Amino acid sequence: MVLAGITGVIGGLGTIAFNFLLNSSIEFVQYLVTILPDPRLIFLIPALGGLANGILKYFTVPESFNSCCATDACIEAVHEHKGEVKSRVPLVYMIAASLTIGSGGSSGRECPTAFIGSGLGSIAYKIVKKLKLNRLFNFKLDQSDSRLMATSGAASGLGAIFRAPFGSALFSSEVLYTRGFEVGIIFPSIIAAVISYAIFSTVYGFEPLYQAKANWNFTIGSLFFYLIIALICTGVGVLYTLTFHRTFRLFHDAKIPNYVKPAIGGLLEGLLVLILPQVWGMGYDVIQNIIDFKLALGLMLVLIVGKTLATSFTIGSGGSGGVIAPSLFVGALVGSSVGSIMTSLIPQFRGEPYIFAIIGMGAFFASVSKAPISTSILLVESTRNYSLLIPLLFANTMAYMVSGHITIYSSQKKEYKPEAEDVFATITAKDIIQPVKLLFSPQDKLSKVFSTIRSQPRQDFPYAVTNKNNELIGVLTWNEVRSVPIKDRDATFVSDVMMADPFMISADVSAHYIIDLLHEHNIKHTFIVEDTDTNKLLGLISRACIITYYDDLLPHLKL
Repeated sequence: MVLAGITGVIGGLGTIAFNFLLNSSIEFVQYLVTILPDPRLIFLIPALGGLANGILKYFTVPESFNSCCATDACIEAVHEHKGEVKSRVPLVYMIAASLTIGSGGSSGRECPTAFIGSGLGSIAYKIVKKLKLNRLFNFKLDQSDSRLMATSGAASGLGAIFRAPFGSALFSSEVLYTRGFEVGIIFPSIIAAVISYAIFSTVYGFEPLYQAKANWNFTIGSLFFYLIIALICTGVGVLYTLTFHRTFRLFHDAKIPNYVKPAIGGLLEGLLVLILPQVWGMGYDVIQNIIDFKLALGLMLVLIVGKTLATSFTIGSGGSGGVIAPSLFVGALVGSSVGSIMTSLIPQFRGEPYIFAIIGMGAFFASVSKAPISTSILLVESTRNYSLLIPLLFANTMAYMVSGHITIYSSQKKEYKPEAEDVFATITAKDIIQPVKLLFSPQDKLSKVFSTIRSQPRQDFPYAVTNKNNELIGVLTWNEVRSVPIKDRDATFVSDVMMADPFMISADVSAHYIIDLLHEHNIKHTFIVEDTDTNKLLGLISRACIITYYDDLLPHLKL
C-alpha cells in the first residue's frame, strides 16, 4: 500500500508534467502550421520532429532504438531488468514523445505515459531504498518491490491519461504475457492508478476520453454482428501487426545513423498527411467522429491502410510514441465500416452506429495486444458507457482467441509462471556464477596451454582468453587447438588460433535465460561478463553448477 501510494502520487504528477509538455508542443506546432508560406509544407514538420526526437534519444537513451515502442520497452524492463529503468528515461521520454506527437507523428501518448510511469516508479523505489523509508513503516524492501513499483507506475500513468484506473491496473498485469495475468501486480496497481487518476483529473478534469451515449439494449442477434466485427478486426489486426514489425525491422537493419531514421519515418508520414490529413497526430478527434458516424464508408476504408502505414513509419522508424491510440483508431474504422456494410445488408439488425466503432476498437486492440479483459474495462471506463461491457468482453475474447500468438509487443512472454514453477526467472547469473580456473593470454604459446591443461583436473573447452585488464577477448576451442601440429606449438600463440568473437552474456540476466541459451546453442557453459560494453570477465556458468544450485535451493522453495 505504501509503495503503491508513493508511486501513484509521483505518477500523477509526472503525467501532469508530460501532458503539459505535450499540449505545449501541439500548440506550438499548430502556430507553425498557420504561418507556413505554403500549407503543403506541412509534410516537413513530422520530419523535423522526428529528427529532433532521434538526436535526443541517440545521445541520451540509444538503447531505446531496439524497442518497437514505449510499452514494449516497459515490458522488457519488467521482464529482463526487474523493473529497473534508468533515472533519465522519464524526462527524456517526456520530451521525445512531445516532439514526436506534437509535430504530427501518427502515434499515441498512452504508451509513453506508461513507460514514463514505470521510470518514475523505478525512481521512487530508489528514493525509498536510499532514504530507508521502509523502516519508518516497518517492512522489508527487496528487489521484487522494484518490479512492483515499475508496473504500478505504468498503471498510474496509463490510468491518468486514459481516465481509466481499473482497466489500466488490469492492463499493466495482462500486457506482460500473451496468455494470462500476473495477479500479484493488480492490487498495488489499482491503488497507484486511482491516486494518479485523481491527481491528474483534478487538474485536467474528470470528463471521459470518448463520448458515447448509454442507450443500448442487448439482444441475442447482436452477437452475430459482434462476432463478424471481431473476426474481421482480427484479420486486419494481423496485417497491421506484420506491417508494423516489418517496417520496424527495415529501419532497425538499415545502415544509416539511428538519429536520422525517425526523420525519414516522419517525412514518409508527412507525405501521407498531404493525401490523408486525418492520419496526423494522435487522432482523438477523428476517433470521436468515427464514433459519431461522421465519416463516409469509402474514406474509412482508405484510412485503415493510411493510418497503418503512417503509424508504422512514425513509430517503426524510432519515433517516441505508442501504438494504443493508433490501434484504437484503426479498430474504430474497421468496426464502423463493417457495421455500416452489415446493417445495409441486414436492415432488421440495425443498431446504434457508435457501438460498431467501439466494439471494433476493443476487438482490434485485444487481438494485437493480447489484453482482452483489460481492453474491455479500459473502453468502458474511458467512455463511461458501462452497458458496453458484455459486448466488449464477447468480441474481445473472440478476437483474442482467433488471433493466436501474433502480438504487437515483441517483449511479451508467453505465459506467467509463479516463482515456484519458474524459480530461475528470479535468479540472476550473479547468484550462480563460478570462478574461471584457467585463463590464457593472447601471448601464451600453445605448448604452454597444453601443459597447463594436463596439470589440472579434466575441464571442458572452450577456455577463456583475456587481456591485462581481465577483459574477455576470445576463447580457445578444441578444434582450433588440435589443428596445430605438435612440432609447431612452440611457435604458435594463442592469438593465432583463438576465436576473437567469444560467446558471452552479462551478469544481470536471469538464470532462466541462461538455461535457454545453453540449450539453444548446445553448449555446456558460457562466460559471464560485467557488461557487454567492457567485457570484464567475472566467471562462468555451466549446466552442472545450475543443477547444483537448484538442488541446494529446492528445500527452501514453497512448492
